[in-house]
Amino acid sequence: MFGIRTNGAVWRGALNLLLSIAMLLACFAGFTQMANALTCEKTSVATATEIEADTGTGAKTESPACTYTINLPENNEKYEIATEDGPKVAPHGGSFTFSLTLLDGYRHNKPIVEGNDTVLKGIQKGDTWVYKIGGITCDIVISVNDESWTAPKPVAHTVLLPQGEGFMVEDICGGKLVADEKYEVQHGKSISFKVRLYDGYLAEDLVVAANGKTVTPNGNLYVMENITEDTNVTFKLTKRQRHTVTFCESDAASVANVKGGVLLHDKAYGVNRGESLSFEVYVKSSHENRYLRIEANGKTISPKNGVYTLANIKEDVIVTLTLDEAPNRFSLTNTDTKVRVSGYAKATPKLHVSLLANSADAYKTLEKRIEDLKVLGAYDVSLSGSKHEGDVTVTFPVNEAYNGCRVRILRLTGSGKVKTYTAKVKNGKATITADALGQFVVAGVADPGVILPPRTGDNGKGYSLLGCVMVLLAEIGILAVIRHRRYVEEQQAL
Repeated sequence: MFGIRTNGAVWRGALNLLLSIAMLLACFAGFTQMANALTCEKTSVATATEIEADTGTGAKTESPACTYTINLPENNEKYEIATEDGPKVAPHGGSFTFSLTLLDGYRHNKPIVEGNDTVLKGIQKGDTWVYKIGGITCDIVISVNDESWTAPKPVAHTVLLPQGEGFMVEDICGGKLVADEKYEVQHGKSISFKVRLYDGYLAEDLVVAANGKTVTPNGNLYVMENITEDTNVTFKLTKRQRHTVTFCESDAASVANVKGGVLLHDKAYGVNRGESLSFEVYVKSSHENRYLRIEANGKTISPKNGVYTLANIKEDVIVTLTLDEAPNRFSLTNTDTKVRVSGYAKATPKLHVSLLANSADAYKTLEKRIEDLKVLGAYDVSLSGSKHEGDVTVTFPVNEAYNGCRVRILRLTGSGKVKTYTAKVKNGKATITADALGQFVVAGVADPGVILPPRTGDNGKGYSLLGCVMVLLAEIGILAVIRHRRYVEEQQAL
């Protein structure tokens, strides 16, 4: 072994040297940190042009690897802040963009925006101001000096909602009552209300207008939106005129079970304009064989299930009940077309029948309604000399090939509507019962072997004879194939 004796003074000298070196390193580190802190204290704020640090010799300084926080104010009722750069941070020497938008009531103010107490210049775009900060080297606090901002006093308008005869304005929403029938509504806001009508008044007779312009309701709710001026609401309501329905009875017939209207005095009823009244008629047993004729202002009316109805009354009405001798029965046949009409009339009328030309408007109208059927005949039928009483029976000639088939017969009514009948052909004839005469078209399938399918409500069923034959032939063919296969299998087994 070898040992080295070391002098204590040497060791102490070495230790002092190491301590001196450590102190020098610590001082250098502290100096560097202080320099960086001093650099960050210098705020660089710009608007349209980014600022870059320069040494003055043309050589740019190197940016330290750090980011800085941009502190933005909170949104409030005066303005809203929005950013375009996502996170509210920026790298050393980088830039940051944000916008400030003035809200309703404060758009007349000019914003004063500061960054670290330095006023920023923004670019105005309508109610929005855009700000851009460049050359960022430290944290930045954005502030908005809005203490001197003023908000305009809201403008209010007066809406007059008067009450009147026959109605009541209620459920008013959106306005403040400031005087009798006067409501205060803020500029640009809305007000709504409902109108309740009293007995004897109808909604269709009410016209509501705001400063002369009609307000259309949604159901019973009236809404006036975006009010920008004082508004006078008017209500024009016309009370329906009441008409009188008077019954003139006979000793043999009387009115019973009157519904609708108000009894004014014996056999006279008050009915509001546009309303209806229904009644029944009682005939004494000793006169049941006589013909009952009911007329309203001279026009004959017919019952439905024994009930007579006066609908949409718009004038005074006199209803007469007349028992006549039973009318004569007639049956007339046009020799040229073989069309026959039968029914009842006071005197025997004269029958007129002509073929309906396919160029006539009535023909074209009826033809459109026969769908895929074939026109078998078209006629214009009328009576003269005496009107028929009640329904008439009309018989049309049809090719006997259609015997057993159903055909459709269409009639053009006086009001321009089309009424459809269905009839079964028997002995080359199709017969219907109608309440009036006019223009008729008889239509059937192109193939007489096909029975016309029934219309809605008809319980009859139609089948194609040709279809039945085809099904039968198909069944025979299938049986023949099956028997042939069995025969082949038996021969193979042998």
